[in-house]
Amino acid sequence: MENSELTVFTSNLLNIFAIMLIGLTMHIFWGCRGMFKRTSLGIIVVIGSLLSGCASLIDSKSQAVTVFAECGGQQISGAACNLSNDKGTFYTRVPGTISIPKSYGDLALACSFGRGQAVTVARSIANAPVWGNVINGGLIGWAIDANTGAGFDYPNVITVSFSPPCGR
Repeated sequence: MENSELTVFTSNLLNIFAIMLIGLTMHIFWGCRGMFKRTSLGIIVVIGSLLSGCASLIDSKSQAVTVFAECGGQQISGAACNLSNDKGTFYTRVPGTISIPKSYGDLALACSFGRGQAVTVARSIANAPVWGNVINGGLIGWAIDANTGAGFDYPNVITVSFSPPCGR
């Protein structure tokens, strides 16, 4: 598991444990009779949703992305790639791993190898913590995570395909 996945997993486990503990405490003190039963369930749901994750607080605002290049089904090395999103433009040679700021916007890759050019787009996808924030903060919570980029991920591995003939 990656660090960010471990953080989300741990946060979710703690949320579940806290909800169970609150429910047990309420059951012991109030019992599960009539109105108290509905009130207890309501309080558990509210507290559980308040404990769920906000991506801007529990997830990283950057991500390591590994870029590969291939031509005619064969992996190539030495291609120069520019990766761009609304946070900036970043440079790497492939194969290579680069840390980039996350963003709501997609990641455009433009690579050159010899005389060949290749472009591809990596889609930005909402991750799990952003949905907890949507439940808690609605559009405001989602907008915060979209602005920081923490609520979105790119694929961890991206392959750029050149059309043959390839070479220097």
